[in-house]
Amino acid sequence: MATEKPARHGDLQTALPYRFHSEDLLTGVETLRVHGADSRALEAALRSKAAYVKAGMDLLGLIEAGTLELSALGCDLAYGRQDGSHQRAFLRVLLAFEPFRSALTHFVASRVDVSDVDNIAAFWGRHRTGVSDKNRSEGALVFSHICQAAGVAKLVVGRSGEKSRLQWEPNAATQIENLNGGSPAPKASEPPPIAEAPTAKFSSGVATRPVAPLPDSESFRRVTRQGSIGRLELPTSVDQEDLRALQAQIEAIFAFVRARLGVLSLTSTSRGPSEPS
Repeated sequence: MATEKPARHGDLQTALPYRFHSEDLLTGVETLRVHGADSRALEAALRSKAAYVKAGMDLLGLIEAGTLELSALGCDLAYGRQDGSHQRAFLRVLLAFEPFRSALTHFVASRVDVSDVDNIAAFWGRHRTGVSDKNRSEGALVFSHICQAAGVAKLVVGRSGEKSRLQWEPNAATQIENLNGGSPAPKASEPPPIAEAPTAKFSSGVATRPVAPLPDSESFRRVTRQGSIGRLELPTSVDQEDLRALQAQIEAIFAFVRARLGVLSLTSTSRGPSEPS
């Protein structure tokens, strides 16, 4: 029987990180800090979890896209244990990744005392985040471990039929405010509406460019501000499950840009997106 391999960043199966704990992330970034972009050192340190942690570091923005070079956020976490700031670094990780940020701020703003993994998975399901119930459940465990590492909650591992759950710290909202420079933690809110648009465009006030690939294309390319290119590969033929998974990932990207940059607008038009002038 073939061993299951975790998908790489950009594949449909990585909408939410899975199958590792916060301590594994620390081991990953600290290994890269000491040994540089050395995949063999990473595999030696993490063994069977190496591929999952690498995909998670990529998805969470701890390494530069397509490389093993630590990003600014990755460096922040990698040196955190040395100067005692690793809790705040983990909180930055939570707030930088849109699905984790939205879940964290929702439950903290809701003033609930306890949230179990099913509550978290259901929240993402309603927000169309994650590609399957299993992905959301596994992602909820990763999220829970990072919340505990960030000091905003205590993780109680489920036993004897009980579900694993987070007991939120009373000062969680204050911690978020302090990290945001005194800005209040966002209020719990409904997910943004999903536009039924045949085309989409980014509007930054400088230029507008198409988001959709060319017809019959099998890959989607994105260029980062550092100039590196990420690509999403699709199978030659897709079924309904593939299409739903792709839709979920694209919607997650839209939600991230709306929340983090405020530059995305979705428009429905028969003429298609306008070109830069």
